[in-house]
Amino acid sequence: MLALVVGACGSTGGTDGPDGTGAADVTDGIEAVDGPVEVAGDALRDALAGNTIVGTWDGEDYRQYFDPGGTTDYLPAGGEVSVGEWRVEVVTGRYESRWPPGRTWDPYVVQRDGDRWFWTGGGVDRSPFTILPGDQLSG
Repeated sequence: MLALVVGACGSTGGTDGPDGTGAADVTDGIEAVDGPVEVAGDALRDALAGNTIVGTWDGEDYRQYFDPGGTTDYLPAGGEVSVGEWRVEVVTGRYESRWPPGRTWDPYVVQRDGDRWFWTGGGVDRSPFTILPGDQLSG
């Protein structure tokens, strides 16, 4: 069963996260439930905007920063930064991105399963990622 989670979330604003690592918990307010749930709408926007994700896409490690103004910087391991655009689509509440020279928005589903996050769509079944607070593109 796939549940939709739509709630507010955001950074704790502190310098020390609940796990003592110094990382703020950027997923406050997103309810943890058993099994994969789709994260959409404001909850998705709040989780990504101003933060960096670190993950694996089609076997390749990457980092991606989501500027709150709608640009996104994608940095594959050992590669060059690509700049695209991102948004949370108004009607579906799902993540969409586009990359030059493309003009169309490509939709993706973001899922959360406990503390694990995944992209689905774009030719991949489940691509895992972790959310880090702030702009940590260079690591």
